[in-house]
Amino acid sequence: MPSLRNFTLDPSVFSFAIIAPLLFNEGQNASRIQIGRSLTNIVSLAVGLVLVSVIILGFGVHALFPIIPLSLAFALIAIVTPTDASAVSAVAQTNPLSDSQMQLLSNESLFNDAAGIVAFDLALTAYVSGQFSPTDTLLDFLFVFFGGILVGAVLGMLIVNLRAWLIHIGDDEPLIMVGIQLLTPLLVYFLAEELGLSGILAVVASGIAQGVERDRLRLTSARMQIVSANVWEMVAAILSGLVFVLLGLSLPNVIVSALRGQAGLFSLLVGIGIFIYAAKSLVRLLWSRTLLRTGKKHRWRNAVIMMLGGANGTITLSLAFSMPQIVNGHSFPLRQGLILIAATVILLSLIVPVLVLPFCVPKQPKRNRQYVLVAPNVISWH
Repeated sequence: MPSLRNFTLDPSVFSFAIIAPLLFNEGQNASRIQIGRSLTNIVSLAVGLVLVSVIILGFGVHALFPIIPLSLAFALIAIVTPTDASAVSAVAQTNPLSDSQMQLLSNESLFNDAAGIVAFDLALTAYVSGQFSPTDTLLDFLFVFFGGILVGAVLGMLIVNLRAWLIHIGDDEPLIMVGIQLLTPLLVYFLAEELGLSGILAVVASGIAQGVERDRLRLTSARMQIVSANVWEMVAAILSGLVFVLLGLSLPNVIVSALRGQAGLFSLLVGIGIFIYAAKSLVRLLWSRTLLRTGKKHRWRNAVIMMLGGANGTITLSLAFSMPQIVNGHSFPLRQGLILIAATVILLSLIVPVLVLPFCVPKQPKRNRQYVLVAPNVISWH
């Protein structure tokens, strides 16, 4: 559509209106029991692996491709650290992973989305300001990270108590309750950002708090739970689809700009994307093999599955689009190139698991495979 060829969206609006509701929904759907059981592995993947990947690969990208400033290299790696477990779930329909593997991938996706976004914001701020201190940046990361979790948890519980009070007095109309739910991520994100903390992590924490309330009221508010689940399913589908629509609108211009630039620029950008995907996968493989607690059997196979489970998707695209077009009053010439690099990493992370994962997952008998396909769709009432 020619009228949408030069479509742009303000980065702050993108984070506020798209990323925040998506992560809130992931948070309220997360299993609190599984998070508690695998907390060590989740923290290892979502915080430790993210920081190590950003630091090591950031220095590596800057050293091999000096055209990318160091702080911007850190931002680029932070963009491709958030994982999307739904991409692996599609493959798992015919090549089912174990419950523990799928739960760990889902919970990792929830928290490393936030960690990657915080790292991206700090690196981009350093690039815009022209000042970068590793020590100060690390301290800022920890403050913003854990401060966001604390504020989000507090606000989430306050809103949970508000909804519980409304139910207690009989004012539990689905329209009102779902309306409060839809406004919660926007309110929490705004307040956390105003306090200088991570709005994204605050949204995740408040989402988990909402999930606790949902479990507590599952049997006493059946109608509200059904309406809420249907509304959030629709909202999440619309927002996720919108991200890929924006990619379809923007990527052709990115490719055309690269092809019109210096000779070989397009190939260079794609090559950088391939290098980042390969290096990121190697770091993830070694980390999963040596530092994750996945049992003593088949440790290398489990590590390969965890590596392939690091697929990128909606959040990576969202971060790429959230890069500013104007920096210090001047156009940001590297923006489109970085979007192309991120798109290359996303495509590889979606294609490679489809080709490789079937060789890593134990074959299932036909009867068991049919059970695995049906089981996730069965509603659990316990």
